[in-house]
Amino acid sequence: MKIVRAGREHMQLALNEINILMKIKERDIENRKNILRIKDFIVFRRHICIITEKLATSLYQLLEVGCFRPLDPQNVRAFAIQLLFSLAFLRGLGVVHSDIKPENVLMKQQDKVGIKLIDFGTSMFLHDAHYTYIQSRFYRAPEVILGANYGTPIDMWSLGCLVAELSIGSPLFAGENEQEQLSLIFRSGGLPGQAFLSQCKHTAKYFSKDFTPKIIKGKDGKAIIPGSRPISTLFEEPELCRFLEKVLRVEPEARLTPLQALAEPWILAYFPEDMRKEHLNDVLLKVKK
Repeated sequence: MKIVRAGREHMQLALNEINILMKIKERDIENRKNILRIKDFIVFRRHICIITEKLATSLYQLLEVGCFRPLDPQNVRAFAIQLLFSLAFLRGLGVVHSDIKPENVLMKQQDKVGIKLIDFGTSMFLHDAHYTYIQSRFYRAPEVILGANYGTPIDMWSLGCLVAELSIGSPLFAGENEQEQLSLIFRSGGLPGQAFLSQCKHTAKYFSKDFTPKIIKGKDGKAIIPGSRPISTLFEEPELCRFLEKVLRVEPEARLTPLQALAEPWILAYFPEDMRKEHLNDVLLKVKK
């Protein structure tokens, strides 16, 4: 049971979450989209209480128990595949989750790889995508920090950050503030184009008038230079690097969609060779729908 604080603002968020969870339940009749299942809700002493199915530990707790060592690569793929199908489903509904992180992905059962995406407290339909403070900082997409229009690609960004974290045991971009967060993103992903920056509300906060980025120093005292630490240098597995490079593209329009990501070689490596064609056919079927 999720008990929401009393008060008009918290109540509105809770009602929004209930609305989205009910819509998901209505469309996911067979409960196969790896998303938290709402059962009911009640109001008790002005607190909205959302009653859901019972799940096990989160992926963050899984990392914590393992002393933040990298998870088994095959398990990471299994988690990624399930989340990508969830995001493909949400994209079809026009829903932005907006807070994907290890704490918000729970195991269905302990010691098994089945997972579910939870916490739709800050989620929204695309036509309501106007909030300025969303996503936990380590998983916050660059377009959100820069004040650009955003949509479902911000969830793909967060998923890329989550996959990277499960693969190395610690957050990929761990900025202490938004300036450092953006600098760390640019260090691995390079700079966005001027056409994109000209559409962002907060470009002047992070760039000079000629679109030159403002350089800051990191925790080690060294300047954080854009493009100086590409993703290809951070992971040993080439296919994982290529997957993350495509998911963590700085400009949202260039990012993979969930269904495109499901056809990537790093994902296909999860399946035995004789099952890969069946997986791709399943993905193509969903594309046609």
